[in-house]
Amino acid sequence: MHDDTLVHRDFDSFAALAAQRPVLDALVALYIESFGEGSVWGEAYSRADVLRKLRSELAGCAALRLVLAPGGEVAAFCWAQAMRADDVARAVGTIQYAQASMSDGLGPSLAAALGDAPVLYVHDLAIAERYRGRVGMTRLVYPLLGGLGLRSGIDRVLFWSIADTQMALFARRASFVPVLTVGPLCFHLGRFAVTDRDGLLAVAWHRPADATPQVAGSPHRAAPLDGGATPTRGEFDSLAPRA
Repeated sequence: MHDDTLVHRDFDSFAALAAQRPVLDALVALYIESFGEGSVWGEAYSRADVLRKLRSELAGCAALRLVLAPGGEVAAFCWAQAMRADDVARAVGTIQYAQASMSDGLGPSLAAALGDAPVLYVHDLAIAERYRGRVGMTRLVYPLLGGLGLRSGIDRVLFWSIADTQMALFARRASFVPVLTVGPLCFHLGRFAVTDRDGLLAVAWHRPADATPQVAGSPHRAAPLDGGATPTRGEFDSLAPRA
């Protein structure tokens, strides 16, 4: 689904984002709202917390894509960063929802699942509830990952989600492999190829040949991905925050 009133904006560093103070402020507000006490995640972040995350997670080879509504409101966001397993483990540790499932073994477990090569790790993604059905996941995520893949030369993408969510469904349909389960967190690994067609990036997903599913930290596996919920609008347009 395409809404002509919404505009996509891309940033490749925190400095570029901070130079647009109203946009930064709107992003921070949506992050706190999306993952706050009224959401399934029940997290409580301050403005300082979110700014600290953004400074760290938009450093190095990273990218942020926003969907802006008229008036400057941020309707959706997604950002990703080139990282190795230990860095991913540290990033996961900053997510309040994930902290209850964290253990000292997450880094080694991710290293065993991912190997030494870096991945494009999707830190966070959310679509404001009032804009769900109006923001398409493909237009939000694919240009972000395609551009970052071309810049970095990395063709593997990693993110985590929980069972029975839209992201779990997306992972299955895009041939991602659930390579690690830690409590309720399921880490999905995918591989893609990107081509630049006269400025338009085309992303094609492929099942990783080197992925081996593992379980770490908790004896309880997440529910099978085949039990994922069905999207309510379009193929992936009704995405819930981190869902």
